[in-house]
Amino acid sequence: MRPLALALMLLAAVPAAGQAGSLVIAGGGLSHAGSDIHRAFLARRPTGRPLVAIIPSASEAPVESSARFAEALIRQGVPAHDIVVVRLAAEDDPATPHDERDWAGNATNADELAKVRAAGGIWFTGGDQLRTTRLLAPGGRETPLLAAIRQSLAQGAVIGGTSAGAAIMSRAMITEGDPLAALLNPVKRQAEPDNRVAGGGLVLGEGLGFLPQGLVDQHFDARRRLGRLSRALFELPPADRIGFGIDEDTALIVDLATRSARVAGAGGVTLIDARAARRRAGPRFSADTIRLSFAGAGDRIDLATLAISPAPQRRPIRGTGPSAPVPDGRSGMAVPEPPVPTLLADALFADPGRTGIARPSLDGASGVMFRFTRAGDAAGWSGEGTSLSGILFAIEPLSLKVQP
Repeated sequence: MRPLALALMLLAAVPAAGQAGSLVIAGGGLSHAGSDIHRAFLARRPTGRPLVAIIPSASEAPVESSARFAEALIRQGVPAHDIVVVRLAAEDDPATPHDERDWAGNATNADELAKVRAAGGIWFTGGDQLRTTRLLAPGGRETPLLAAIRQSLAQGAVIGGTSAGAAIMSRAMITEGDPLAALLNPVKRQAEPDNRVAGGGLVLGEGLGFLPQGLVDQHFDARRRLGRLSRALFELPPADRIGFGIDEDTALIVDLATRSARVAGAGGVTLIDARAARRRAGPRFSADTIRLSFAGAGDRIDLATLAISPAPQRRPIRGTGPSAPVPDGRSGMAVPEPPVPTLLADALFADPGRTGIARPSLDGASGVMFRFTRAGDAAGWSGEGTSLSGILFAIEPLSLKVQP
């Protein structure tokens, strides 16, 4: 059995921490002006526990990143005395006269533990997710600070994070991977001390597991990470092969007690369900019957079934024809593509005569083909955004002969 799969199975045998609390998992690129995401995070603090603890462990400028998030909270009406910074960092902030690398051992510091124990909201900043996991769980060992964070979550606190702060939320964690190279190269396991892999291949490690199911990927729309997240799921135990691809300036807000979630922000969340998918035999990665859904802002998700309840303003997409031509087989710099949800809504729901669409992704003479079709229970909604469910897709290897 693969080491990561075994580790995740052992983790799955432990009762999920934080069943009374909630999570705000933001995909990066967070707007700091009038953000629905900030308001949602603040609203989920338990009554009587207004304190917000900011953990800048992932940042290369921990003081600066903490200050930016504190300013955003203050703009939302949070008094400055209700905001504290947990002094945990691996990098020195060049803007300060102090060396923040001295904070690296603070996962056992009583003063820092007291901050998260008192907090009703705990926020992880962006940066490099490996810095956070190495400080809070070195060698896979839970530190006292991580235990205190889990205890606060179990007592009803909200844990949030953006970018790297989102990546740490699931039990497994993507540490690196170019979207196309992840499909063309072998998958690597996280290794000390560095995670950089030549060729941009996919690297998987272990996150902190606040989210008891699935795998999170961030910057999903801006960095076209559908292939990367899909590939990563096939390295997990079959029952855990659920992916949450979160767009920039967007958050998945999870209520752990009810196993439900909603989407807030400017984009959406792509749900990938590979639990019943089939990986084809062969030296190159190939898979089919992967299920895909897309939840837009205001949509609600039943995490037990992955069923989407679209926002009230959305109505079923009628088969009146696409808003723009959707030719098969064209991609690349000379053919600008719409966002994936828009492409699929037009191709599979708005055009009554079309049942499928294919899109290649190439790296020289090698690449993959993405094929999308409607399942029997497929449905689409539009109106101030898009919601989709019941899409099946396959990823197939391509090899081309390029002639001058």
